Amino acid sequence: MSGRQNNKLPNNLPQLQNLIKRDPQSYVDEFLQQYRHYQSNVQIFKLQPDKPNKELADLVMFLAQHMTTFPQELSELLMSHHTMLEPDLRMTFCKALILLRNKNLIDPTCLLELFFELLRCHDKLLRKTLYTHIVTDIKNINAKHKNNKVNTTLQNFMYTMLRDSNPLAAKISLDVMVELYTRNIWNDAKTVNVITTACFSKVTKAEGPSVRDLKVRYSTGKKTSKNKKKLEKAMNVLKKHKKKKKVEVFNFSAIHLIHDPQDFAEKLLKQLEDSKERFEVKIMMMEFISRLVGIHELFLFNFYPFVQRFLQPHQREVTKVLLCAAQASHQLVPPEIIEPVIMTIANNFVTDRNSGEVMTVGINAIKELTARCPLAINEDLLQDLAQYKTHKDKNVMMSARGLIQLFRSLNPQMLNKRDRGRPTEASKEAKIKDYGELEAKDYIPGAEVLEVEEGTKEGEKDEDGWESASISDDDNEDGEWVDVHHSSDEDTGEVAEKLQNMPVEERKAKAAAVSGSRLLTQDDFKKIRLVQLAKEVNAAPGKGQKRKNVLTLRNIEKLHKKPKADKETRLATAMAGRPDRKDFVRKRTKLNPHAGTTNKDKRKTKNFMMMRHSQNVRTKGKYFHCHIQIALRDALLKRKKQYNINKETLHSIQYIELNQDVTPAMAPGDVVPDHAKQLKPKEKRPANRVPKADCEPDGSFVFEAHEAWKDFHNSLRHFYEVGELCDVTLKVGSRLIPCHKLVLACVIPYFRAMFLSEMSEAKQELIEIKDFDGDAIQDLVHFAYSSKLTLTVDNVQPLLYAACILQVELVARACCEYMKAHFHPTNCLAVRTFAESHNRVDLMDMADRYACEHFTEVVECEDFTCVSPQHLRTLLSSSELNIHSETQVYNAAVKWLKANPQHHEAWLDQIMSQVRLPLLPVEFLSGTVSKDEMIKGNLSCRDLMDEARNYHLHLSNKMVLDFEYSVRTVPRKHTAGVLFCVGGRGGSGDPFRSIECYSITKNSWFFGKVYAVGGHDGNEHLGNMEMFDPLTNKWMMKASMNTKRRGIALAALGGPIYAIGGLDDNSCFNDVERYDIESDCWSAVAPMNTPRGGVGSVALGSFVYAVGGNDGVASLSSVERFNPHLNKWTEISEMGQRRAGNGVSKLNGCLYVVGGFDDNSPLSSVERFDPRMHRWEYVSELTTPRGGVGVATVMGRVFAVGGHNGNIYLNTVEAFEPRMNRWELVGSVSHCRAGAGVAVCSSHVSQIRDVGQGSSNVANCM
Repeated sequence: MSGRQNNKLPNNLPQLQNLIKRDPQSYVDEFLQQYRHYQSNVQIFKLQPDKPNKELADLVMFLAQHMTTFPQELSELLMSHHTMLEPDLRMTFCKALILLRNKNLIDPTCLLELFFELLRCHDKLLRKTLYTHIVTDIKNINAKHKNNKVNTTLQNFMYTMLRDSNPLAAKISLDVMVELYTRNIWNDAKTVNVITTACFSKVTKAEGPSVRDLKVRYSTGKKTSKNKKKLEKAMNVLKKHKKKKKVEVFNFSAIHLIHDPQDFAEKLLKQLEDSKERFEVKIMMMEFISRLVGIHELFLFNFYPFVQRFLQPHQREVTKVLLCAAQASHQLVPPEIIEPVIMTIANNFVTDRNSGEVMTVGINAIKELTARCPLAINEDLLQDLAQYKTHKDKNVMMSARGLIQLFRSLNPQMLNKRDRGRPTEASKEAKIKDYGELEAKDYIPGAEVLEVEEGTKEGEKDEDGWESASISDDDNEDGEWVDVHHSSDEDTGEVAEKLQNMPVEERKAKAAAVSGSRLLTQDDFKKIRLVQLAKEVNAAPGKGQKRKNVLTLRNIEKLHKKPKADKETRLATAMAGRPDRKDFVRKRTKLNPHAGTTNKDKRKTKNFMMMRHSQNVRTKGKYFHCHIQIALRDALLKRKKQYNINKETLHSIQYIELNQDVTPAMAPGDVVPDHAKQLKPKEKRPANRVPKADCEPDGSFVFEAHEAWKDFHNSLRHFYEVGELCDVTLKVGSRLIPCHKLVLACVIPYFRAMFLSEMSEAKQELIEIKDFDGDAIQDLVHFAYSSKLTLTVDNVQPLLYAACILQVELVARACCEYMKAHFHPTNCLAVRTFAESHNRVDLMDMADRYACEHFTEVVECEDFTCVSPQHLRTLLSSSELNIHSETQVYNAAVKWLKANPQHHEAWLDQIMSQVRLPLLPVEFLSGTVSKDEMIKGNLSCRDLMDEARNYHLHLSNKMVLDFEYSVRTVPRKHTAGVLFCVGGRGGSGDPFRSIECYSITKNSWFFGKVYAVGGHDGNEHLGNMEMFDPLTNKWMMKASMNTKRRGIALAALGGPIYAIGGLDDNSCFNDVERYDIESDCWSAVAPMNTPRGGVGSVALGSFVYAVGGNDGVASLSSVERFNPHLNKWTEISEMGQRRAGNGVSKLNGCLYVVGGFDDNSPLSSVERFDPRMHRWEYVSELTTPRGGVGVATVMGRVFAVGGHNGNIYLNTVEAFEPRMNRWELVGSVSHCRAGAGVAVCSSHVSQIRDVGQGSSNVANCM
């Protein structure tokens, strides 16, 4: 015991705790020493309660393990300082109190009061922990027997908290009571009625759960083999409980235990009518009120008109509204209240203009309403609805027949005679009682059974029968039971038949005689009931079951579908095969069976080679349906012409009409289009030379001269060139441009607005335009007449300026494209400034993209130091900069800052914040940047330097408190590296030798080469290792592993490469080997705790993680990590889902596990592990499940490559954006593959040689 020497405090509290548990008496002094140390820390803590105190937290947990009395100061500390306590320390105090409570050292009432005070803290984890403890503690108190004394005290406190002003405390107190009632701990009426008070809370979060949990829930599952096994298991358990003959525990639903349901329902309805909550809350309250009314048979007449407002087919959740109307109806509601609801449903739902589903829902709702309140429907409406029994829609037909079947048992007289069915004894007695009518009888109905049965027995009594059933002495000695035939079923059937033949009056007389002559026993009543049940079964076989009072949406939305055939039936149908086609075709029989076949029939049976040159075969398939229609139309027109007009006269009339219609439409004078002149008839032309025109049925023709617009355009240009008919003159400086208003208004929107408005220029013949270049306006006017424009380096800027002001978008876009084609590093910045001044966003984007692509050349130009600070900030913030290193960006920023010292005060920190200092080399960062006087003299820049230092410390496996990743830690696209996808297995089952690389800049894949370790070549497992250097374009063989295997995971930590786990054809491995790059050799390290094949691995911080995999039996959810300094594997928190063949990568200090297989199918889920919080959490799922997926991180995004989705191998690639929490498809690899290795090469893309089909295409591919 080194801790006991020199009266020093022991440093290892867990060790001391273990020793005290083993030998308490020997370590009293140490315990008291720790207790005094705890008191000293408490006094220090009271001076600064908002500071974290790890030592105090450890001491509190240590003392909680060994205290035999409750330390009052601990609860006082929590009560007085809980709002300012550090969250971890506050949680530790609470756990210590829970530990003391579990030892029964604290009264539950005191602790409950403290915990409810702590619920006011804004700490979700703390609230969840306290909620779990409160429920568990109360459950343990009542575990053996009900502790009524403690329960009463706790209930009173909980009821007080329910009315607390803090909504969090009130909400959690309500959740606790609901949970305790659900677990059958506090299942008394008092608890239920207190929960009902929360229905009127002003906080919707408290109101919603109370209404939801008070409702009675019923569920109907699908008939599957799994549910069938569950039902059989439950029935077996129920039989065992019946054998034990335990006293039944009646667990009524909460809705039955409400004291005053009428008043409660009225208040809820008033609240519902005044509610402004969303519709989901309203529909939940409506369901609850309807359940209340139906179960307790309440009078709530205002509820039905309220529901009636929502009874429209287009209403959202209308089936639930119909369910509410049906549930709220019962036999005590006056029929005149329900009748308007039924009429509304019939008028809005059961009409032929609605779909079959809507009509089905309406008829089903009416059926459920009338089943509970039969007087609410009149005879006419019922007969109208019954006519839908022959509707073409099967669902409507079956619903109408269900309504008919209902009234056959309720009152067949309301139906048409043909719908009443065959009259039975039950239907004859069926009658709907009037509202409020009670039927009183002076005899017991069915008592005549007893007299008929006695008569039957007396007539059939046989003494010999008793002798045959006697037991001999020999049988007595054996002690066995003898089976005696029981004929009660046959007797019941015979009695029912005799009663059926007996008149009604005679039966009533006999029943009255039996009822007045003797006292009936339980056996007599049982016999009466059996005969009545037999009568009901005979009346309507299969339909005489008692209706349930429980309604579900299935009763309203009941759609009748053809029942699915079982497996045997489907197999029999498949084995029988489909019937022959010849059974269904029309049989052609000859009138004379002895006659021969026709030539047409013979052609059908001839060989194709004999018929290939015939006219029918050569022309077959050349005519489409449109050609047939045209030919038919021409034939009809030809026939009409033959009867109406002579052919030659028709042609001459046509030429005259064409000349009269076309000539006036042309310009006056000699400007007549040539094609119109050609139509003048000089001589009679043959019919096949007639110009093309569409012929109408009435004989008229519609002629379109499409080329006349060209002549019209040429005429306008001619008028402009010679200055004729001009009505406006534009004056630009000293230049006069005569033109036409109509042309300017058609082409230039600026002039259109001028001439069509009330401006003075609209009526002037001379319009002066200022601040424009005369040549530019001349070119635009010429463009309006000719649609042609010549762009040069000299006139493009004035033209763009004029086009933007005059809103000629066609010319403006043409100027932008011309400038784009003539971009150069020396002019792109000036063009961008010019575009910004004219608000040409498209040209600005073009210039920015060009400047990013040629950044190093643009920086060397003179214009670079003249750009605005806003433009420079935008340029440096781009991830598209084509650079080899971030030092080039830093040098560019420094160059501009030194040339513009006047901007240092306002823009220095903003410019430097766009330089990604964390990505600079450490030597450059410490040797150049830190010594720059501009950086040293600015506080914000020094903060940026601190961020860069912390980033490099974090990469060197030194944990930095409160370090956060930012956009400055994400590489730019050209320095992010190259993503390689190596090998894998495709749909053919054979492994791939191909290798593909992914370019971030162009979002495209191309072929290349990289590392390969282990695996399977299709014949045997491999243990060798190959390395490809993209700088030298060479593959080199390296040392082989000690164990040949596939399904391994690779991770690099601080230089060495680790090969983890794997499997062969016989077993999974837990072996781990380490490869030393300098010595080119493999060595074994500590094996994992669990064999893992198909494992995922990554190096994060100072550990190597092994995630998931398969141990040869099942997929694993466990995770362990390797500490190379201790040479030891340690298990950490498990994932939420078991998976093997998953991809693992790291991003922003967290570990991402993507896809994989469980034991059944591929997964689409993704989990993230934060080593600082030691916690797993789910993030957004993949767009498709991926098993055997390859994963790597490039440029702040996680890429998932290929995989298998359960059906096919995939070639798609998707990327995860952590800030948006979203996966999106980014491209695809050339081959569908799964199980491929994916890694990132840190070289620049331009340095990779021999990529794709030839090295000359590398730059273009990237």
